[in-house]
Order: sequence, then structure tokens, then C-alpha cells
Amino acid sequence: MEQEVKKYAESLYQRSLMESARTLNTERVRALSEMAARRGNSNLPMGGSELQLIMNLYIAHIDRCMHAKLQSYQTALDEGQGSPSDQDLSQILTEVKDTQKVQIQHAAHSLNDSMRTRGTTGDITESITAASGHGHDRVLGEWKVWRERVNLNRNALARTQSSSEIEGLDDLLPLNRRKVFDDDAKPEKLTLHAPVALMMIDLDLFKQINDSFGHQVGDSVLIACAEVVRSAVQCKGKAYRYGGEELAAILKNFSVAEAIATAERIREQISRLKVDGCSRQITASIGVAVFPDCSNSVEKLVECADKALYEAKHQGRNRVIAAGGSNSTDVHTSAGTVLLRPEDRIAAVDLELRIDQGMRQTFMATVNNKSDEEVLLTKIKIACHDVVVVEHEPREQKSIAPRKPSAFSWSCNDDPCHKIRQIAGIWDRDFETLVNVELSARVLGALKICKHAIKVKVEPNSYRIWQLP
Repeated sequence: MEQEVKKYAESLYQRSLMESARTLNTERVRALSEMAARRGNSNLPMGGSELQLIMNLYIAHIDRCMHAKLQSYQTALDEGQGSPSDQDLSQILTEVKDTQKVQIQHAAHSLNDSMRTRGTTGDITESITAASGHGHDRVLGEWKVWRERVNLNRNALARTQSSSEIEGLDDLLPLNRRKVFDDDAKPEKLTLHAPVALMMIDLDLFKQINDSFGHQVGDSVLIACAEVVRSAVQCKGKAYRYGGEELAAILKNFSVAEAIATAERIREQISRLKVDGCSRQITASIGVAVFPDCSNSVEKLVECADKALYEAKHQGRNRVIAAGGSNSTDVHTSAGTVLLRPEDRIAAVDLELRIDQGMRQTFMATVNNKSDEEVLLTKIKIACHDVVVVEHEPREQKSIAPRKPSAFSWSCNDDPCHKIRQIAGIWDRDFETLVNVELSARVLGALKICKHAIKVKVEPNSYRIWQLP
């Protein structure tokens, strides 16, 4: 299963988890308030019916979490137009069971604490485990139905796959043949999916690999690189063997910035490949062309991508170059990527914040500039459940160099740890939660906002917040 699918599924699950936790907290506070109103000034221990009522709220939360874990993968795979393998399905079921175990532990810890504060003793873990079994069985039934549907679709696809499609695959690589590329690259087909991006990928000094380590090792290198390209463009387009060690990919409905980002990811993954028998680094040069952004003529798309590839070789290999159009300004960067128009350069900027430590009102963080542009950081905002807990505007706006991290520290007016505890409704133990980060910066005179989510651990006793890996 692709990492992008896993990350998307996890983000969907975290959103559902937070929604369920809010529901649980609201219902629990209401139930305890009603119990307190009925008791009056009585200090009697919590009764069995009262305990059962609170436990049922936690059981419902555990059921929602298990269902959300399964549904998050179903949604992520459906939207990515992917089909899970048998191993994927088994892993997903394992994660559902792990989710149940974790939520049982949290529920038992919270309920046992509530019982002790109200004069009731005992461990309720076994009762919660038994009661959550019905929810597990329901989710297991949904998983089995999903598995059978996947197998049914898989068998139908195998039956309907034509011999011409099989013949369209390369004899060595898991890619389409050149004749399939020639057919897919016809102008009348490409114009249907504009903007359409073409990548030409050539392995650097591949002849030396064959000469030094033999053709068998060379074939292994080719297969490993082809698998990187195939995986990177899966569900986005098609990958081909253009000829020899030259590969190609066509990406439909792709902008220049998106095509460059995909090409850069391919280049980086190939440069990290380790192949048995090959002791030298494997690298690739990539030329990118996009219609109509880089070329006004779809017929010249291959020519433009080839020229960009030649330029990548000329500049020293192991880099991505995008073909320029009549309205573009080429910017050659040391990192190996060429960004074109200012709006594309701004769109490609990516900033990422890491919380090194938050202690009471003091925060220390690192902002990593993952782009090829110098940026001027203007604001850092961190929110939990859409409630802002940290907002910092540097008094002296600080520039962050391309592809470099930069450290920041500041003091908050309020204690963010206290705010997050209030939002989560947890006061007596350490816990993990998801927070949303928004970074504002000036790039090429324009405002750029980068957003991402991070998981943090909150330690109420020490008033600390720190980021989990």
C-alpha cells in the first residue's frame, strides 16, 4: 500500500477520532452532571447502574473508533482508485484490532479514575473488553464484506483484461511498451486531458553500470527504477519504457508545479536506491513538459521534454528540468529543479514546522523550508479542534534560506498546554492529540500559506508539549 494512501487514511481517522472524543466528552459531562443533581449532597459510591451508563458511553466511542479506522482505509483507497492486496486487508484488520485495544486502555484508565474519585474500587478493564466485543464483531463483518467485494472485483478485472493489454507490457520492466506510449501520446488523446504533463526519465551513466557490474545487475537497476516510476504515477497517469534505459510518464490534468513535484520525488527515490551487486549511486535526469503551459503545441510536447532532459544532463545530471514556454522565466536551482513562472514557483513552496519543545508559555520550534525559494516567515499559528492555541508573529521577520531549517523561539500570553487540556477535557494524565499548523510567509512579494497537521504529546504535570515522530 502506498505511503500517500496510509497518510491520507490516518488523517481521516484522526479527524473522526477527534469528533468521537468530543462527543464522548460532551455526553460524559452531561451524564455526570445529571448524576450529581440526583445525588444532591450524598457521598455514596457510584452505583452499578450509574457505572454502566458511563461505561456505555465509552463502549460507543470504542465502536466509533474501530468503524472509523476501517472506513478511513476504504475511503482513501476508493478516492485513490486503488485496490488493496490480501496483505493490505490483513494489515487493516490488525490496525482495527489495535485501535480497539488502545481505546479500551484509555477507557479503562479514565473509568477507573472516575470510580476512585467517587469512592468505588475495582478494575473495569475486563468488563469494557467484553462489552466492546459486539462492536468488534460488527466491524469484522463489514471487513469481510469488503474483502469479498475486493476479491469479486479482482476476479472480474482478471477475466476482462484483454490480451492486447498484456501484450502492451514491456518484456523486462513493469511498464508499458513504446508502442503504447506512441498511441497514448497522439495529440487527439492528449488534448482531452489538458493540462497534461510528460516526463522523460533517463538513468545517468547507465552504460558504465552495465560495463562495471554486468548486464544482469544492469537489468536489476532498470527494474528497480521502473518500479519507482510506476509507483509514483500510479492512479495519476501511465508509465512507459521509451527505449533502453529511458523511461517516460504521461500525467493527465497535471499543472507544471504538480509535475515538477512528482518528478522531483522520482529523482530523489531513485537516488536512494540500493541494488545488490551495484556499488555506485544510481541517479536519473528528468525532463518535464506540460501542455499548454510549456508548449503551445501538443505535437511538440515530446520534443520539449527531450530538450529539458538534455539540459538536465548538460547541467550535471541527477536533476529535474522543466521546459519553458513563451511566457515563462526559467530559474535554475542548485537542487536540480527548474521552476518557471512566478506563480508556479510560489505554488511549489512548502514549509514544515516541528515543535522542539513547549514549556508553559515558552515555545521552541524549527521551520524547514523544503523549497528552492527564500521565504520570509510572518506568522506561526497552531490550532486544536479549530481553536487557536498558539499564534506568533515574529517582531523581526526572519528569512529562511532554500532547503534549510531555521530555529524560532517565543513566549505566549497564555499556556498552550492548558488550552489543549481544556479542549480535550483531559486533566489528569498524559495524552496524544493532533494539532493543525498554519505558516504564513512572503515569497517573491506574495503571501504564501502552508498548512499541515502534526501529532503532539501533552504532559499536564510538567506543562510540556512535544511533537511525536
